[in-house]
Parts: sequence; C-alpha cells; structure tokens
Amino acid sequence: AALSGVIWAGAKLFKSGGKAPAAPVEAAPPTPEVPPPAVALEVLENVQEQIIPDQFVVPGSTVIKAGEDGFLAFAPDATGAGLLISRSTLKESAQGKGVGQELLLKAAELAQKKGLPLHSDDSVTVAQLRVYEALKRKGKIDFEYANPAAVKEALEGGIRTQPVKGRGHSVVTNIRLVSSP
Repeated sequence: AALSGVIWAGAKLFKSGGKAPAAPVEAAPPTPEVPPPAVALEVLENVQEQIIPDQFVVPGSTVIKAGEDGFLAFAPDATGAGLLISRSTLKESAQGKGVGQELLLKAAELAQKKGLPLHSDDSVTVAQLRVYEALKRKGKIDFEYANPAAVKEALEGGIRTQPVKGRGHSVVTNIRLVSSP
C-alpha cells in the first residue's frame, strides 16, 4: 500500500506521496497559549471633580481606573515640570494579581507621551514599593529612590502598610519606561 500524507521525522515535517520523504518542510509552530487579557484600564484626563467616592483627587488630575479594583491619579507638580502620583488605591481582593503593576505602567506610558518625568508623592507604602521593584526586576520601568537607605530598611522590615516618608519630597523619582532592545 502506498503511503500518502504527512510524515514526521524528528523535528522535521516531510510531505509524502507514497515515495521516500521529499525535501523537509518546516512544521508550523505550535499555537501559543493566548495570555489572559491585560487589566482593562480607563483613562480620564483633566478630572475636575471627585469621581471616586471617599478618595480625594487633585483637580486637573489624570485618573487611571482598573474597573472597581483600584485607580492611580497623577497631576502636574507645583512647577509644571513633572507629574506627581497623588493617589493610588487597590482593593485587597485585587492585590497580588498585577493590577497595581498595570496601573503604574500606564502612568509611566502617559507621562512619557507627555514628555514629563513621573514621580511618586512623599509617602509610599511597602506594598507600593514592591510594585515598583517588581516592574524594575521585569525590565519594564526604571526609577531612582530619593532615600535608598530608608527604602531598603522598609522593604526589609516587610510591613505592607508601613509608609516611607519623603518629608516633602517624592520617595520614587524619575519613573520611566525602559525601552525595548
């Protein structure tokens, strides 16, 4: 009986019409698993009124909402030469799921499009610092700490809600996207 169809030989795919394998044909790569959709974010520019109950947002802020899970707001700093993250909140049920990272990445992207540096406010919790650190380890953002020793001490202490105070200055400065090679 003549063979016809497709013959697998090692990692190569051969076409066969009943004869010895012809020239190798590259196999189609396996279909990659589709990653879960990124967090759906809504960007609201130049917000003038309180749109999130019980959360003060500086008038003129850009607010990035992750549905009901949380938000991040930033506004021009006092000099107008940079953008300052003035508020970020994440529901406990959304923590550890990448929502905070998506919010911060979007803020960095918007700041880059505006051509302005992005900075944190003068109080950042250990949980928030861990979001910055995770994105830096992944090679997605870069930044500087105004007081690296205080940040190191807080991260080593590990109390999630413990704030690092910048005493009137941003704790995390020059938050920026890392360009892809």
